[in-house]
Amino acid sequence: MLALSLLLAVAPQNPITLPPRPKPAPRSAAAETARTFEQDVLALRRTQLRTTDEEVALAALASRYADFAPRAAALTRTADADLLWGLLRALERFGGPEEGKQLEAVALSRPLGESVGALLLVMAQLQGEAGKDALFRVLQARTAGTRRAAAEQLRPRLDPTDAPRLLEIASRGSADIKLAVLHLLGATPTPEARLSLRAALGSGDLTHAMAACEALVAHGPTHAEDLQQLLGRAATDRSFGLAAVALTRLELSHGTPLLDDAAVPHLRRELDGHDPLMRVAAAVALAQLAFRSTAADAARYADPAIVDGLLLVASPGTFVPAYSLLQPVATEQIRRFTGKAFTTAAEWTTWWKGAREAFVGMRRSVDLDLSQAALAVLVSRTEGRIVRLRGEQAAAPAQPDPVEEGYLIAGADMAQLVQRLQAVGFMSEALAQQRRKLPAGLPRPRSVEVRLGGVRVSDEAPAGSDEWMDRFLGEVDAVAQRERWQLYGDPAQADFMRLQGFPKQRALQHLNEIPELPKLLQEADGLAIVAAVGLAPELDADGERLLALALRADSDQVWREAIAVVDKHLEQGGRAALPRLFRALGSQRVLHCLSDPRAHVRIGAIREVANLAELTAVPALLAAARDSDVAVQQAAIATLGTLRAPEARQPLLDAIPSLVPEVRRAAWLALGRIGGPGVLPVLLQAVTQDALDDKRAAIQALGKLEDPKACEFLASLFVASGQGPLGNLALLSLQDQGALRARGALRASLERVRDKTARAEIVQVLGDFQDPAAVPELIEQLADARAGTRAAFQISAITGVDLTMVIDRAAVMREWWVRHRDKPQAQWFLNAVAAAGVKTNLDPTQLEPRAGVIAVPELTRILTTIDRPHVRLLALALLRDTTQRDFGALSVDSAPEELLAVADRYRIYAEGVGRKPESNRPR
Repeated sequence: MLALSLLLAVAPQNPITLPPRPKPAPRSAAAETARTFEQDVLALRRTQLRTTDEEVALAALASRYADFAPRAAALTRTADADLLWGLLRALERFGGPEEGKQLEAVALSRPLGESVGALLLVMAQLQGEAGKDALFRVLQARTAGTRRAAAEQLRPRLDPTDAPRLLEIASRGSADIKLAVLHLLGATPTPEARLSLRAALGSGDLTHAMAACEALVAHGPTHAEDLQQLLGRAATDRSFGLAAVALTRLELSHGTPLLDDAAVPHLRRELDGHDPLMRVAAAVALAQLAFRSTAADAARYADPAIVDGLLLVASPGTFVPAYSLLQPVATEQIRRFTGKAFTTAAEWTTWWKGAREAFVGMRRSVDLDLSQAALAVLVSRTEGRIVRLRGEQAAAPAQPDPVEEGYLIAGADMAQLVQRLQAVGFMSEALAQQRRKLPAGLPRPRSVEVRLGGVRVSDEAPAGSDEWMDRFLGEVDAVAQRERWQLYGDPAQADFMRLQGFPKQRALQHLNEIPELPKLLQEADGLAIVAAVGLAPELDADGERLLALALRADSDQVWREAIAVVDKHLEQGGRAALPRLFRALGSQRVLHCLSDPRAHVRIGAIREVANLAELTAVPALLAAARDSDVAVQQAAIATLGTLRAPEARQPLLDAIPSLVPEVRRAAWLALGRIGGPGVLPVLLQAVTQDALDDKRAAIQALGKLEDPKACEFLASLFVASGQGPLGNLALLSLQDQGALRARGALRASLERVRDKTARAEIVQVLGDFQDPAAVPELIEQLADARAGTRAAFQISAITGVDLTMVIDRAAVMREWWVRHRDKPQAQWFLNAVAAAGVKTNLDPTQLEPRAGVIAVPELTRILTTIDRPHVRLLALALLRDTTQRDFGALSVDSAPEELLAVADRYRIYAEGVGRKPESNRPR
């Protein structure tokens, strides 16, 4: 109080009057125009500028502002990457030399990130003939990324006259500028440049030496003579080894022999040295020399020592300098030189312990005269088959593969076969060059290999069609076909019915490979085969294959006898074999079996009708639905549902009151699949049945019914039943309805439900359906120890935001949601695709729900090529929403063939829109 009294005593008695706040000065016309320009130019942002309206937007802005190009160039000084992209597109079209100079100033004054390459390209184009000089100036910019980009733009513009300028820049530039210059000097092969590169190759600074090596390789065989001179004498420094690596890479890339055998003594000396870099480099070059030689022994090139050197990289046990330079070429050389493609150090070590003593490296070709051909061995491998052809004097393998086909042929035949292989490309340089283009890690299960003593010549190809390998295997198979009599050479075993084990399986395979076999098989042959199978104590896999072979005879009696044999062995393998036999019968024979007197045969035929989707069987199935055997009734009604036969709807509705419980439940499920008038009330009434099994069947049937009211009922049932058995079953049936039908009902339920547990369950299902409406509550679930991991992946699959490495996921997503909740899911997807570095011309309007099939080609491309699982799932969600068709679900670990299968269904649908009636089933 005392303080307050003192304050009042000294305070002035008259109130203080503040001067009026001055009014802001009105903006000048120029300032107002600048502000308006900055607003209008936002239409050029990359995220806004679409392929379809780019020309319109650019033309409109250029017509609105007479000084559009200078204004756009000035704005590049402060624009972010999103806007800068559009500004560069505009300047590329409307700019001139003056704007090119302004872009140069921008490049020299600010970091540009990913936009630097585009900016420098436009800058050089606008400056015309002065563009190269501008790039030389930018080569000395403050930002390392800008300097690197300038070097990339300069390289294709250089000529020999630029060498002095490059050398002058290097003499006064920083370390990384010197590295950039080294990369560029290879494009200016003047004496001064070549001298500088050779000096850098032998530099004590290994980084500069590696850069010089890469520059020499990047510009082709231009510098080969300098490198060959280095290998023409004993090594004095590491330039010798780096020259060996460079020449090897050039030879591999261009197919021209550049390494000289005269260098072998010098390379052998370094191969036995103590410098790991030099040992690996020498091994790389010697492997190339040995591979393209015809040396039949390991002595000249020291083949085992070559592998020792290459293993320093393939199975590292010590530090190897310049590892990043050596690793790719060393890995390629050891794979080709050894014919092995191990992926771990342990595998290489284990193999090499047993192989080193007798090792001779692979050769590109081998000289095979008539006397040597008798000692040669040719082995071909394909999926599930190995063929070994041995010359008449070649030793038999100590432990042949149990599934191997082995044939002995005359030396002259072997020589002729190898000559035919060479005539279609085997052992050729063209073949070696083509194989080098294959991805390094691609499996190559198909191969042809020729062995002569310790020397091997081999070609390997990936699975699938390959023009070279198809020719080679065709030549080998022609000889094997001619010599197949050797496999069954014992007259006592001439009848294949008496063969056992693998010979019997191989005989069956060969019989099936006979061209036009059905024309050769007579009814008597088929009946004899069936009778022989019937004599066996059980129906095994070979017996099944024999019956399938017999069925290729065009005879009704044969297939009827085959079914009788299966029936005879019903408990000795026949019950499991019956479905497979029906698959071999063909649709017309299966239809005949619908009236077979044996119930289990009728059931088997009914199930095969479902597999065949044979709609002509509907009348017979309706008759079978009234069969005296309950199991036959169930199978027939279930198949009518699988076929979604509308003509079965009313007969099933009429029959339900008279059906026994298990058949009645099958009828409800079939009606759920068929759908149509009158089905929903029957299923809703069925849910009220007292028996729990009846309720379950009815709820499952509602999950199949294509009716929005079925979804609404299932959602209400879940809300009412909660986590009980019926509630959980209702939720499963909603999931069975799929996202296109179930999301609306689930959203409506979410608005009514207040119980946290029930809400969490609904949100999780909506999350599985990739519904944006679930995101806010999924974000709250991130903090839950049990549900957090699942919620994190669901959020990623809905929004495209990768949370894999995020620590505080909830905080990050809350912030993201504030900024992005008003944007459509299509925009989230496009942002995720851009973040993954995948280019696309899609725009949000093409990805709106019910937009049609315009985006199908691009969405399926992204689905099958992008390496981020959550973005793949988001692409699938947009395919589903845009086409309003659901052609299958995928998961985070779906195999590539599953991705292709789903993508192909959407592509086929997109191609067929407008050309044929749509299916009545979108799922």
